[in-house]
Amino acid sequence: MRKVTFEAFSNETNDTRNEYRDSIIWLLNRMNVKFMLLGKKSDNVTNDQVRVSTALVLSSCTTGANISKLVEQLSICSKDSLPLARTFYESSLQACFVLADGDESAQRAEYYSVYKAFVSQTEHFKLGRTVGLIQNSTRLDRNNPTVKRAIELFAPKSGNRARPCFDASRDEMIRRIKNISPHAAICFQGVEGMNFDFASEVSHGSYHAYKLLSGHLDTSVDASDGILQEVAFRATATVASCSDAIARTMLTVSKELDEAKHVIEACNLFYAEEVPEMTHDLQKLNTSD
Repeated sequence: MRKVTFEAFSNETNDTRNEYRDSIIWLLNRMNVKFMLLGKKSDNVTNDQVRVSTALVLSSCTTGANISKLVEQLSICSKDSLPLARTFYESSLQACFVLADGDESAQRAEYYSVYKAFVSQTEHFKLGRTVGLIQNSTRLDRNNPTVKRAIELFAPKSGNRARPCFDASRDEMIRRIKNISPHAAICFQGVEGMNFDFASEVSHGSYHAYKLLSGHLDTSVDASDGILQEVAFRATATVASCSDAIARTMLTVSKELDEAKHVIEACNLFYAEEVPEMTHDLQKLNTSD
């Protein structure tokens, strides 16, 4: 069977970056498992907060593993690591928001999951003049108290769209996270400025993204090397910054989480290697965080 393939390469810089990224993701996953156990015994977080936040961090870990597959060897396919990095950022941000915002946000996330499962169990379709329904085999009872509450929270009112899982914007989430960890908030702000808009262009397949990634907007950069290195750096920096933020936030609510310190240390090593200019400022912040 024939399939499309693309030239791929790596170099010493990218190989070192791969080691940092994969180590950080591995440590993040280990920390998350430990937090599942410690969090249930903590007076600082509820079981709902632990359940929702750790599920979101696990999602980040699986996304991080897919990012690694795209940038372990650099190719034109590596560009797709940026939308995945945005997904990594969003799930990490929501995990920290749930831990910072209290039990209400955690419960809201759980009800939202029930609501989406309920409304998607019957799908309407139209094909030409043919209309019909596609029904899932698993059915939720509308009269179930949990389902009824989920519908009350999220069902559209007066023809409006269904309400989102969280009412807070990303900026508002970052502000609330700042209340318990200024360092985590700064990490998220850095990712927001570095990757979010560009990742949106890539995920939507815009012509602007093509021009950037092909090097047509910067003749001083070798498109086969420099731009792909930049893509890999942005994706990895997103993983490191978000993992750092998660570790800081979890350590704030669970002081016995020694694994968080290992994540933070690994992220600091990456910063020192790839962005040494920011290491000094972050170290100064650590004294007050």
